[in-house]
Amino acid sequence: MNYAVLKSVIPELARILVNAGVERVYENASGDIVIVLRNQGRGHFLLASPDRSMPRIHLIGKKPPAALSMHSFTLYLKSRATGGKIAAVSLLNQDRVVELRFRRQNEEHHLIFELTGTRSNMILTDSSGLIEAIYHPVRFSASATRMLQAGWQYVPPQQKTTSADKGVPGRESAEQAPQPQPGPAPCNRDAEAFYDRLLDQKRFSSVRTQLRAAVEKYLKRTERRRDAIESDEKESGTADELRRTGELILANLNRIGPGMTEIELVGYDGRSFLVSLDPRRSAAGNADQYFKRYKKSKSGREIRAARLQESREESSVLRGLQQELEQAATEAELAGIRTALEKMGYGRPEAGHGNRARQRERTSPETASFHRIHYRGWEIIVGKSAAGNDHITFKMAGPNDLWLHAEGIPGSHVLVRNPENREMEQDILLKAAALAAFYSKGRSAGKVAVTYTFARHVKKPRGAKPGLVSLMQRRTIIAVPEKE
Repeated sequence: MNYAVLKSVIPELARILVNAGVERVYENASGDIVIVLRNQGRGHFLLASPDRSMPRIHLIGKKPPAALSMHSFTLYLKSRATGGKIAAVSLLNQDRVVELRFRRQNEEHHLIFELTGTRSNMILTDSSGLIEAIYHPVRFSASATRMLQAGWQYVPPQQKTTSADKGVPGRESAEQAPQPQPGPAPCNRDAEAFYDRLLDQKRFSSVRTQLRAAVEKYLKRTERRRDAIESDEKESGTADELRRTGELILANLNRIGPGMTEIELVGYDGRSFLVSLDPRRSAAGNADQYFKRYKKSKSGREIRAARLQESREESSVLRGLQQELEQAATEAELAGIRTALEKMGYGRPEAGHGNRARQRERTSPETASFHRIHYRGWEIIVGKSAAGNDHITFKMAGPNDLWLHAEGIPGSHVLVRNPENREMEQDILLKAAALAAFYSKGRSAGKVAVTYTFARHVKKPRGAKPGLVSLMQRRTIIAVPEKE
């Protein structure tokens, strides 16, 4: 909070909260201190956040749920303030330092909140200014200009506020700052709305970062597994050679005597090669061993082929989720990606804290799985998730609708609706192709190859993961990525 905002918020607090009784002091799930007050029969909720990335103090409209545990500072404040009254609310030293005075019977305690960016802190003192508790402990330093230690006299920080009040981390510019509106506490209400928006942005960014890291981790794991299977497949390429070797041994039984360890045989292609033999076995026994190894290798190859196909499909889906993450603009879309990961068997990534985050996690992703665009009388639908892609391709598409997708890279399915089988002009195709290019991994490229076909030629392979399709017919067009 900058000084200009505090000069609007604090006088409102003084007007509303002086002589208010303190009913409760606790922390919410985010670690913010919440003070429940009552003045002239009306309840108020004061939030003071010690979060150094976003320190703030203002009234809030609703009482948030309490956390299961509290910081030791909050417990100390609770023991000193509960049951008392607020005697004064003021700014100290014409700076970003707020003081709340709590009076209870014959004792008084001062909560001092220094909203100084990354060095923000909360200090509780007695009536004489002796420090009783500090939220963020400060190391003792002989060179320090002031001492923030329990038992020391509190000294305000050196004033650094400028007229512009800019350049300090965690502050708002004049354009960003909350704008007062009519009401009983307009500046406080708008401060709450402003910080709610910032917290939403911060939470969204945090969730996306966590999901991005999770998808990347799972993709690397899947590709390592795919590479290992491909390596095994190359090594098992000798299965047919094992069978041919067994056949050649049977064709040369008269040349193989007891106790031989190797023999040079001529293959079907006319080239000679050395064959290893088990001296403990007969010629027929050696041939039988080669046939057994062939059957085992062949059986393993079938299993590896299935696992390889599964790994490739999983890798493709994860790359698609990476693309969805880059395009996601709402928490519902992030929830859809998280759900897709869970359906693939991956653990639930951490994504936000507190009841508000949990409530938003319950939002159905289906409402944002695709969006519609109207262009020159045509409806174009763009999938926004793997599930959304499946929905528009196999639930919404008619046989004459045009289906498009960026060729060979993850991206959205794009559908041009054409229930009346109208003749489609070239610019409609180009527009849809530009959208398919934009909503793909190739967005940053100058040009993208886009595959298109009638929706009736798009099939879903049995057991394929969401978003994966096969095409019976196709054509390709080069498009320049373009948003609607």
